[in-house]
Amino acid sequence: MESSQVLQLFDREMRSDPPDIGPAYRLERLAGATFYVGPSPDSGHNTIEHSALDEASADGCIDAVIARFRVLNHSAEWKVHSHDRPADLDARLLAKGFERGGRETLMVREVGEYRQAVLAPDGIELRRIADPAALADVVAVENEVWGEDNAWLGEALAGELTRDPESVAIFIAYAGPQPVSAGWIRFHGRRAFATLWGGSTLAAFRSRGIYRCLVETRAALARTRGTQYLAVEASADSRPILTRNGFRPLSVIDSYIWNP
Repeated sequence: MESSQVLQLFDREMRSDPPDIGPAYRLERLAGATFYVGPSPDSGHNTIEHSALDEASADGCIDAVIARFRVLNHSAEWKVHSHDRPADLDARLLAKGFERGGRETLMVREVGEYRQAVLAPDGIELRRIADPAALADVVAVENEVWGEDNAWLGEALAGELTRDPESVAIFIAYAGPQPVSAGWIRFHGRRAFATLWGGSTLAAFRSRGIYRCLVETRAALARTRGTQYLAVEASADSRPILTRNGFRPLSVIDSYIWNP
């Protein structure tokens, strides 16, 4: 399938009709925008995933979304993909009070590619986590890598494991007793895409193949589930590794943050 066709499929399955991500999140549609309203006022929990707009409708939609989140007293993150319309959507958001956030790249790979197993590096053991209590190790890795409190992530993943253990698979890499990296994969029912998350690795353990091993372990699991594509929103650091492992960029994602 051509990249343009894969992008159209992703927009249809994962953006304009995004998957259910749990009872704490409510999917809403307003004036051409599709977004999640989350359990907290943090912008990362309130995301505009898709908009079907043109030059005539864009400003009205932005105003309606701002009004909705002002009532909720929630911040919001508008994810603008490079192929979204109108072409000046980013400028319109800035003019309405949004601020620039980060940039990531939507990257996709067919699951059937690269069937060669990738072994964990020497001294590293990769474990799939079934016990929610072990998620404290995921939080420990994320806290050290990003220098912030990620207790909410442990709680969210525990809820997913308890509610629907087939929808998520969580892996932690250990060096002896020490957790050094973590990544998880989410499955979305019968949709063509499974999504990769995490992959954070402690600085002292980078460039040893742990990230690649995490990717290929999750890809192998997706293959057994009959998933067609792996998708990931890749940081600038992750993109070169993913490219070497068969992922190709489909769209650049710029985040714009609005605060009440």
